[in-house]
Amino acid sequence: MTPEDAVRLCRYVKACCPQQAIDELTPLAWADHLADVPYEDAKAAAKEITARQPFVTIAEILAIVRRIRAKRITEAGDLTPPPGTEAEQRTWLALARRRIADGGTVDCDAAYGELKPRYLPDIRELMPAPDRPEETADA
Repeated sequence: MTPEDAVRLCRYVKACCPQQAIDELTPLAWADHLADVPYEDAKAAAKEITARQPFVTIAEILAIVRRIRAKRITEAGDLTPPPGTEAEQRTWLALARRRIADGGTVDCDAAYGELKPRYLPDIRELMPAPDRPEETADA
């Protein structure tokens, strides 16, 4: 989160909770504590908090953001890293989980390369085309 994002978040919280004390230093403190948090996740957390109580703390935002990120990782399911050393696979998994937690996606197929055109004739031979009728033994 940038300092500008922290100002926007503080304004949002102040609009939802007029009684919340926010001064000119509040966005700086929030930006410092929420530096690694994407703005959209922090805003979603603030929205959840302001719907149930009149004040918002940084600790509450961080707790909800952790829950949001963990849910994304869980919903993504198991990831299979590309072939490589154990250290390379651990690094790939860590980066993939971080990207998913940030709300992005990981194309596992891209890590292994694309299906090469040279294999297509073999596949066509094994599978009947959808536009032509299957050949029967009587024909």
